[in-house]
Amino acid sequence: MDIQTFNRYEEKYIVTEIQKQQIIKSCKCRCDFDPFCSENNSYRIYNLYFDTKDNNVIRQSISCKKFKEKLRMRCYKFPILSDDMVFIEIKKKAFGRINKRRISLSRQEAFQLIDDGTQPHFDDYESQQVLAEINYFLQNNRVIPSYFITYERMAMTFKNDNNIRITFDSDIVERNYNLHLDDDSGIKLLKPEQVLMEIKTDQNYPLWLVNTLSQHGVYSQSFSKVGAAYSVSLRGVK
Repeated sequence: MDIQTFNRYEEKYIVTEIQKQQIIKSCKCRCDFDPFCSENNSYRIYNLYFDTKDNNVIRQSISCKKFKEKLRMRCYKFPILSDDMVFIEIKKKAFGRINKRRISLSRQEAFQLIDDGTQPHFDDYESQQVLAEINYFLQNNRVIPSYFITYERMAMTFKNDNNIRITFDSDIVERNYNLHLDDDSGIKLLKPEQVLMEIKTDQNYPLWLVNTLSQHGVYSQSFSKVGAAYSVSLRGVK
């Protein structure tokens, strides 16, 4: 079983496909593509977000600017079988800083944990701590699958500093019905020419990156995939 912990700031930008290609070109000499980007191609991510029946988690996230948290199941394979591995991630944002901790277990174990509290076994202390955080969230929030979100991702990390990571998410699709990992249909959250770019780092941007963003007219803005999916559900769009 696998665990990963992230603690950083994340800035988001809505860019065009042209701007995306310009930024990639500017960063290419200083960055490497993610190992999952085989031959510099994108890879697809599949997520199930969990919320209460009255959408209390996302409503608190929208209304509270200082602290937010969410729980999701993530995988990189489709379709996925009961014995295939998934990540259960708990993601928190406090005063602008993102803390994401996750454990890896089978799809069956993941749903058993969320649905009825059946506990997976971990030998190492850190995994047990993350499991305790997830259990605490589940004790305070009786959640069910609420949103399915999938997208194509291209990612780059700085050659001399792997604490800075740039991701480009396109073809973002959401669905608030048939909530499982066996169907990738849904409606698109962005226009065809739009891409969600995120810069993830635990430090300030280097000057050359600031200049690159300014040169191509790219400025940060607030955007949440699950928040956008919730807005779609409020409008009753399918």
